[in-house]
Amino acid sequence: RLPPAMVTTMVKCGIKSFVLLAAPSLAFPGAHLSMVVLGGVPYVISSNIHSSRLVVAVLVLICHHFFSCGLSVQAAGSRVLFSYARDNQLPASGVLRRISPRFKTPVAALVVATILPALFALLAKATPSKPVHLLFFTYPAHVNALFILVSFATSGIYLSFQMVVLAAFIARIRGWRPRGFDLGRWAYPVYVVGMIYG
Repeated sequence: RLPPAMVTTMVKCGIKSFVLLAAPSLAFPGAHLSMVVLGGVPYVISSNIHSSRLVVAVLVLICHHFFSCGLSVQAAGSRVLFSYARDNQLPASGVLRRISPRFKTPVAALVVATILPALFALLAKATPSKPVHLLFFTYPAHVNALFILVSFATSGIYLSFQMVVLAAFIARIRGWRPRGFDLGRWAYPVYVVGMIYG
């Protein structure tokens, strides 16, 4: 049942995202970018809808959407943790790959996928006044942690996709052949196009 549930979730989230992004743009053509930057979507909605009940209803819908998107990301993160732990690729893999007999889910992976982002979210209020040295890199002064979190979240996922394509390309050059589905002579062009696209 898991793959159909994942597809259904992604389709529903895609439709909701499109509606929530397109609706304010189409409904409020007078809403300028400065309004969105200064007051956000709540300001745009409340300044264009005169019924306070309708404003609350729209904002509840938006909050529900963000909550469901957060749950989707949390579920995806816990699945990644579980799959890496199943292959003994993480510290505490034995705990992270354990399936709860009661809930039939990897509870430890779900807990980590909940707590870790919450801890990182606490950094959103941090803006150091001096450069901070952390292990092998320096966090710059006067840069809000939220900016760094959003930047890494948007670029890090594509970097990880690129790393997989690059690793497959290098492995193929070294003679690796996948079991099951194999692109044959089309493998190299697909890898190259994938890297260029990424």
